[in-house]
Amino acid sequence: MNTILNRIDRLLMAITFAEANEPELAQEFLNNRKSTRRQRAPQNTPMTGGQNVTNQTAH
Repeated sequence: MNTILNRIDRLLMAITFAEANEPELAQEFLNNRKSTRRQRAPQNTPMTGGQNVTNQTAH
């Protein structure tokens, strides 16, 4: 029973990572193997022009 629950838990985690566009992590959970981490692109890109908005409100 514990083996079945473990497999279901891994399957649900793999689905979650696949939906979050993390296919390597999804494969790691499905295949019980270690994946090689890829170098991620920086998330914050500098603005080339324009102004910083300090108080963003929607009206």
